[in-house]
Amino acid sequence: MLYFPLHQSPDIQTYLAMAQWDFDQSEIRKYRIIIPIIAGLINTLFHPLFEIMAPWTFQGDFSLCMSFLLINTGFMSLSAVFIYKISKIYLDNKMVCGIALLAFLSNRWTLETSGLPLVDSLYLLSIVLGIYGMLSKKWPLILCSILIGPWAKEAYIFMIPLLIFYGYPSRLKLAWSLLLSGCLVFSFRFLMDHYSAHHWSSSLLKDLDSFQTIPLAFKRLFSFHGLYELFSAIGLWFVFPLSALLFHTKEFTSKILQHGRAIFIAYLPFVLLQALLSADLGRMFYLAIPQVIIAVAVALDIWRKKLDCLTGMG
Repeated sequence: MLYFPLHQSPDIQTYLAMAQWDFDQSEIRKYRIIIPIIAGLINTLFHPLFEIMAPWTFQGDFSLCMSFLLINTGFMSLSAVFIYKISKIYLDNKMVCGIALLAFLSNRWTLETSGLPLVDSLYLLSIVLGIYGMLSKKWPLILCSILIGPWAKEAYIFMIPLLIFYGYPSRLKLAWSLLLSGCLVFSFRFLMDHYSAHHWSSSLLKDLDSFQTIPLAFKRLFSFHGLYELFSAIGLWFVFPLSALLFHTKEFTSKILQHGRAIFIAYLPFVLLQALLSADLGRMFYLAIPQVIIAVAVALDIWRKKLDCLTGMG
């Protein structure tokens, strides 16, 4: 937050303006109002205190950025809790799951999502709630994911096929929930477009334009820069699952796929599609962080058991 050049990011400038009740912004980003509005309310309440705390080297509105920091850190902390719970479904070892969670807490994109005036934290939380709800068969969490996700980002639409196939035994309840969520979101979008300078079709056309980035993003994906961005979403923690996959292939894959096999595999193509639709490959690959943590936890547990065997033999 202190050293990132905030003025160079159009996304950040949009959300800072929205937090100050200026919603005449980007045709796409202007609908993502939840975090900016909460940040604006926090800024209104605690502005005098935050101004006292402001370092003299900070360039910009420290109080407003601090408000985003608090709300984003809160949502990312909730994501950490549910990612830990997801890993506990695969492994009944608190220590290993706790260590694997460090791959999330120390991740570059976790730090940027928490520390910068962005809205990705709520989007990640909605995805994590959906995945955990599907794996644990807890309908209230799936419902929360359905109601929150579309407000966080329009790309939540890529979660809908997973919810339909793996979300809940009652397809009728799921259909009504998706219908309710869609009606709420599109009613709000219609009203906002009605009272703003943009036509309702402008955001749709802008979304469709993003498909033009697929060929270039696909080309970048198989370059050195693309591989770097892929590994930036994992970090050096990839050594553990990679080594487990190479030396203990059968054990690793069987544990990875033992719970919610279809969910684990089916979610990854949607992450890839979002990455290809975006100019920022690394930040989109980061959406696979729940799967990364599961893979790291399983690999750590395998190596722990091998080490225990060697120690016992010694």
